[in-house]
Amino acid sequence: MVNAAAADEERLLVLGATGNVGRHVIARLVFLAGAGRTSQRVRILAATRQPGAYSCDPPPEGCPAVVEPVACGASAGEVAACVAAARPTRIFLCMPQALSADEMRAYSEAVVDAAVACGVAWLVRLSSCGIDRAPSQGPLGDAHLAGEEYCRKAGMGLTSVRPTSFHTNFEKYDVGSIAAESVFRSPLGLTAKVNWVHCRDIGYVVAALLASPISPEALAARFEVVEVTGPASSTLSAGEMAAMLSEELGRPVRYEEVPAPPFPEYEALWTFLKAGGFDHSSDAVARLTGEEPLGMREVVRALRAELQPST
Repeated sequence: MVNAAAADEERLLVLGATGNVGRHVIARLVFLAGAGRTSQRVRILAATRQPGAYSCDPPPEGCPAVVEPVACGASAGEVAACVAAARPTRIFLCMPQALSADEMRAYSEAVVDAAVACGVAWLVRLSSCGIDRAPSQGPLGDAHLAGEEYCRKAGMGLTSVRPTSFHTNFEKYDVGSIAAESVFRSPLGLTAKVNWVHCRDIGYVVAALLASPISPEALAARFEVVEVTGPASSTLSAGEMAAMLSEELGRPVRYEEVPAPPFPEYEALWTFLKAGGFDHSSDAVARLTGEEPLGMREVVRALRAELQPST
């Protein structure tokens, strides 16, 4: 089936529009359209479970972008129906975080099948840095690789966006214990290093990829990998993170090592991280967006109030 979208309108479907990355993708696409950095009118289709409750900052007057919420659930069937109804020209796929490895495969395959059926030629897909390097990330990393292989075998062009550790992991897992006890805990150990990337920067890279022509090299290969990281200064061991937190917060903050959760998916992931799987930084953010990536010090400073002990 040939995509029936208007020839002068780019229809960009953002799956996961209200998530940590998706909301930045949409905001940046609106900015790029308003700045004249898109080639034509843009309809941004924001996929969400509750389209009636969706809201975002409206595009400024004269901006050639429209943001339209569309219904999309967390199952393979629901996402396939969303893609079919949206009739996009390009898709950004960010899968729901709670999916198991098997559910990730089913969800990704459903997107690809529906996209191929309505004539979509290219998919931008959020994956994970280092999924094709040893040691394996385990079932979750394998599910990403299988999803990419399925896409390529289906004949779709693919950009695999592979970030390091989201800064929101720090917000979710560490801020509470630092505020309450001046301690943070993980299975990482003292010596392994992890690069932290801000979700804003991932979103900005994705928006740049969606708004720009596909590079000749990617077109020739029908595939490209973009590793998105924070700056080199955000590649930190637990000891370095504790020292930085202590300096920024003006009180001692310490690290405690704890066992990995007793599930194969997480045991494998922490083995990967302890082996230096995210000990890596790239220039992708600056190269593709023209802006320097946010660092972990900036994240900590933005969260300073939440990191203080309650009184």
